[in-house]
Amino acid sequence: MTDATAVSSALAARWHTNLPIEVAYWNVWMDSHGRQWAEDPDAAEREFDERFDPEMSLQQNLRALIDAIPGTVVRILDVGAGPATSVGKVWPGRSVAITAIDPLADVYRQLLRAHGLTPPVITRTGTGETINALFASTFRFDLAHARNALDHAWDPVVSITNMVQAVAPGTGVVYLLHHEREGERRKYGGLHQWNFVAHREEFLVEAPGIPAVNITQELASEVVTSRVRQIDGDIEVVFRRRPHPTPHFVPIEQLGQVVTRIRELEAEVDRLEAARDRALGRRSP
Repeated sequence: MTDATAVSSALAARWHTNLPIEVAYWNVWMDSHGRQWAEDPDAAEREFDERFDPEMSLQQNLRALIDAIPGTVVRILDVGAGPATSVGKVWPGRSVAITAIDPLADVYRQLLRAHGLTPPVITRTGTGETINALFASTFRFDLAHARNALDHAWDPVVSITNMVQAVAPGTGVVYLLHHEREGERRKYGGLHQWNFVAHREEFLVEAPGIPAVNITQELASEVVTSRVRQIDGDIEVVFRRRPHPTPHFVPIEQLGQVVTRIRELEAEVDRLEAARDRALGRRSP
């Protein structure tokens, strides 16, 4: 086992061990309507209420990223959504279809029932690492979203790569918003095992004992990096998936030349076969 593999295995083991801490956090969050531990309890409670409001508008900054004309269905994947997605559900003139996934979805459903809460979008069991197994290869989202979630993941590099592959080529967008260096700030307690870093407009992921991975460079062939910036202690990252390479088609005005060349080649093959037959003393049919 290599050093990197050993560290990764240790992180995975610690991730599973610390899951009860995450469950306890969300239990208190539901009980206090988001107010517990919040720097601004009133703002936190408003956000709590918005998560459970089926008429909550899709955030303007997310709308600006999605190429969707009126009358279309906007498909959004929220990774690490928690018990109730923070993504808005309404965009006038369009239908918003949100798929929310989280590894603790089953536990969250029990907590929600205990607290008498019903979210507009039910979170289903899933992780960033298993996106490819959850959805058909032909299904594509317009937006893959993760907010303060992937720094809790078992493997955020794989999760981000899978999010890119889950959105539509050419138009699909991956949107990430996370606290900067959250693992370091939290002293790697609970599920806070990773640090997200913005460095010279590039996005890096690192953890103790694991070399930093430059996500911007790793995904350069797959995405166009629209944005990597720091906002009040957070890191906002926007990746737009590159279109698939366009197949090469012969322009219609050149088709006649192609047909002529094919006939020339066929005639050349006939000539060579006739010469071969003469050399072998064969008669042509």
